Amino acid sequence: MATTAKNEASAEGAEKGIAPKGSSKVRRWKAWLITALVLVAAAPTVVCKTPLRNVVMAAALGKAPLRGQVTTGSLSVGWFSPLVVSDIEVRDLDSQVLASVPELSLTKSLLDLLLDRTDLGRLRFDRPSIELRLRDDGSNLEDVFPNLAAKASIDAGKAVEVVVEQANHSPIAVEIEINDGEVALFDLAADREWKFQGVKLHLVRPPTGPMEMSFSATMPDVSAESHLELEAGLTADNSDHGRGTTETASGAMATFEAVGFPLESLRALVARRAPGVALAGEFNGKCEWTGAAKAITASTPSKWGSAAANGSIVGDFAITNFLLTSPQLGEDVLKLAKIDLPCKLSMNGNEVAIEQLALRTDVGELTCKGDITLAGDNNGTGLPADLLQTASCDVVGQLDVAKIARLLPHRARLQLDAGLASAPVNFHLGPRLRRDGGWILELAAGRVLDHVHATPGLCDAWLKFAIPVMAEVTQVDGEFSVDLAGCRLPLDKPATGQSAGTISVHNIELGPGPFLSEFEPVLATLGGLLGKPGAQPLDRLTIAHDSQVEFRMVDGRVYHRGLRLQLPELTIETYGSVGLDESLAMVAEISLADKLLAGGPLDGLVPSRPWQVPISGTLQKPKLDMRELSGLGETLRDTAKGLLGDKVESELNRLFKK
Repeated sequence: MATTAKNEASAEGAEKGIAPKGSSKVRRWKAWLITALVLVAAAPTVVCKTPLRNVVMAAALGKAPLRGQVTTGSLSVGWFSPLVVSDIEVRDLDSQVLASVPELSLTKSLLDLLLDRTDLGRLRFDRPSIELRLRDDGSNLEDVFPNLAAKASIDAGKAVEVVVEQANHSPIAVEIEINDGEVALFDLAADREWKFQGVKLHLVRPPTGPMEMSFSATMPDVSAESHLELEAGLTADNSDHGRGTTETASGAMATFEAVGFPLESLRALVARRAPGVALAGEFNGKCEWTGAAKAITASTPSKWGSAAANGSIVGDFAITNFLLTSPQLGEDVLKLAKIDLPCKLSMNGNEVAIEQLALRTDVGELTCKGDITLAGDNNGTGLPADLLQTASCDVVGQLDVAKIARLLPHRARLQLDAGLASAPVNFHLGPRLRRDGGWILELAAGRVLDHVHATPGLCDAWLKFAIPVMAEVTQVDGEFSVDLAGCRLPLDKPATGQSAGTISVHNIELGPGPFLSEFEPVLATLGGLLGKPGAQPLDRLTIAHDSQVEFRMVDGRVYHRGLRLQLPELTIETYGSVGLDESLAMVAEISLADKLLAGGPLDGLVPSRPWQVPISGTLQKPKLDMRELSGLGETLRDTAKGLLGDKVESELNRLFKK
């Protein structure tokens, strides 16, 4: 009875237009649901047809602050249709175009991306162009994306680790394709433009299997053959993915080729690290990397030392018409017709073995073999030098001093003479570079120069510090060798370094120079006192054959001893120091031959011990302290005047300027 009454009441309410209790909530929920579905379905259209598309595109460029403007011509995207964007432009604050993309497309629809976020599909850029305006202190790219430089400072090793790590532990499939792109480099300071055309990039990262990448670009404005090519592949082993392993292995290969690449296009980038340095020339090269790498899981702190690589690099590079200017070269310009650099390196973790490394140039060549240890952590600075911990090498080479003289006439300050043309310098070094607060260069003990022909250039470049009489000589002939006992040079403060060794003088004769000019009147006067007033002026000095000149550099001064100059009637031996600032603090000891004193008029008057003459001043202007010789002159004047006559008196006056 009660149920029948309730049904009758409901029917009566319905006839009067009164809804049953709760039906209004249902209708409201239905309305909200329909509205939400309509909004969701219409959202892509709303974004595509309103300025919101520019906001979305700006957000898609990354989280970094954008100092510029991003605009699009049209945007087409739907839940069931692929993404297509046309006429994308990125402009800087001066409204100059940084990048433009006529069309960007993604094969996946929004629904596809929601249902499967492990496969992004193919992202294609058609005919994109980038206009980079390079300054010595930045670029328009860094102006628009101010955080880009900080992000780009990640070091190469860490970048490799991240790629391998993502390949092993975040296998998101994607295919990126760039077709017929163009990159224009404007060097504002040099007022030059360089164009890379036909830029193609194809990057494939499938869910499983190897990653592959290819890149190519041409530079038709340089030459018809100029181009860059890169092929790379990374095979990731995902068999243990998700099983808690901490280390997985990957195979890798890459080949790079450059033909006719102009070094001048890098001028602005080089100027950032080395202000005032300018390069020119044509770079050609090809290298191949094959090997394997290990990566640590994402739970492990990411450092270069945590990623180990095993493999080898084989390459052959060449630069033609090379030109270099720098503040260090001053007025000189280094020009080389060709530089060849073949190399073969193998890597095992942080250890790199140099199996072959050669450098062949117009002025000589060298070959190098050795080992390099990479740093465990470069503190994220991104500087290539900070990747290096130690390096030990064996370097053998030869330099053509005559060609260096012609290439660098001002900086090298080499005097070209007849003997220089056939004077190659052979050297053998065992350098070791390591970090100990700063960079330290160490040279192993052993013979570094063997029977090298002496030249004015070598004398004035560095021999003068250990053999001061060689400073600024205009003529020199003979050979010498150098044996190091050890060398340690802090590269940031080389004057604080230490070194020691021996210079073996086999047979060297010296022509005019500051020391010879200063000694000439003294020696000529002594010759007059010995009864040879008509002797010819001294124009040559001979370093005693097979002399062993010991040298040691400490606190910015080079100390030497054992240097003997051989003359017909006397010998001069020097010892003391020469500062790296070319200041002198040394002594010359003059000894007369015994045969000149025995039985002669000066026998018994001249002491048998050497006469010591202190020398100060500089290498260019040495100053002889004549006090000891002055005392000798007074003795001779008082006791020998009657024996030797007025000629001796005049010679003494000339010697001591009285």
